[in-house]
Amino acid sequence: MNTVIEILIDNSNSMGDCKGIIENYKDYLLPDGSTRLELAKKILLSEIIPTIDYASNITVSLFYSLESTEKPREIVQPILHKGKNDEQLKNAIKGIAIPHETGGTPITDALLNCINRLKNYSDSDRKIILITDGEETGKKDYKIAAKNALKVSGISCNIFIVGISLKPEARIKAESLVKETKGEYFHLETSNYNKTTIQNKLIPLKSALIVDTVNKITSTKIEEPKVEINKTHDEKSTPEKITALEQNVSDNNKLLNLISKQVSLIQSGISKQNEEDDFDDENLIVRENRQLNEKVRKASETYLFGLLKKKFGERIQWMNENGESGESYDFKVLDSIDNSIEYYIECKGTIGKEKVFYMTKNEWSLFLKNSSKYQVYFISDALLNPKEIKIDNLMNWILTEKVVPYPTRNRKQKAERIIFTIIE
Repeated sequence: MNTVIEILIDNSNSMGDCKGIIENYKDYLLPDGSTRLELAKKILLSEIIPTIDYASNITVSLFYSLESTEKPREIVQPILHKGKNDEQLKNAIKGIAIPHETGGTPITDALLNCINRLKNYSDSDRKIILITDGEETGKKDYKIAAKNALKVSGISCNIFIVGISLKPEARIKAESLVKETKGEYFHLETSNYNKTTIQNKLIPLKSALIVDTVNKITSTKIEEPKVEINKTHDEKSTPEKITALEQNVSDNNKLLNLISKQVSLIQSGISKQNEEDDFDDENLIVRENRQLNEKVRKASETYLFGLLKKKFGERIQWMNENGESGESYDFKVLDSIDNSIEYYIECKGTIGKEKVFYMTKNEWSLFLKNSSKYQVYFISDALLNPKEIKIDNLMNWILTEKVVPYPTRNRKQKAERIIFTIIE
């Protein structure tokens, strides 16, 4: 499934320095004296563009209005970029000039232009990201207009809005539109702006963009090509079947990339929160007792080996039977025909009953490259009364939120590790 994204940037007067145009122009500037448009550019270049690198087509447009002696108002919406997420896109955004005497905020016309273009992308994941600080110019209602346009065109499109210091009435309208289109609204106040605050507030936006695409991919099932036994090899490999297979591979690769991004975002959010919060030392867990860790590892893997031996017989190999092997997995199951690896199995043991485990960066990398044959066995109370939970497909467990990539209470965490919690 291709992802097509339209980015709309408000280029009206209030996004600029407003000097000589608006009496209280300083109220529209950030504490450091920069403009709202400069903030919008930073948001796009540092946070949003790197997140949506999976999009097959991105269109970036400016919208504003101009006064004219011949016409009451002329709507202008130049397209700065249309194509891949590349250096040309970044340069186009960097080159946006600070607005001066550009006029009002024609959100309705901007959204309708986007929807009209998105009609050309059938069977695609469509999104609109709108960055604005103002209300609709004139008497038009962009919520009603956009909703009707989507209905008439017969397409679905999720609209995400980043509101910069929107007034309450404008914010209510923005929140209502994104709810109608199953998008999300994110509010930024320029009065208390700082880099860390903005980054923290945008983590949910980046996460929402990723989750929206993940849900669309996983809900769209491509049928596997059916091979008829009585046909020759050449007859089986029709272009249509090859295309279906290629699409499956492409979607799976895209899915892995998105899930990896999602986990990184969650970990980043936890890390940033830990930096800001004043935790009580009594609530922090420091887990680095090597002797105990080795005891738990040996006990849990010995218990699991007994279970796997009964199931797989001689096909099971215990990598750490004689001490840590250095491999990024604990067991492997060999195929009975060609001795290829049928499953990678990771054993995670604990001395308690809390269903939390971590993966190292090497284990995470192995999982991403072999998600269809990667299994995790979680062994609780490993030293006294071991009991196992089999995670037969970690990818599916993450997607269905039976396993979540964050702890449910405060923890200290070593670098290059991802903490998971089993939800039952």
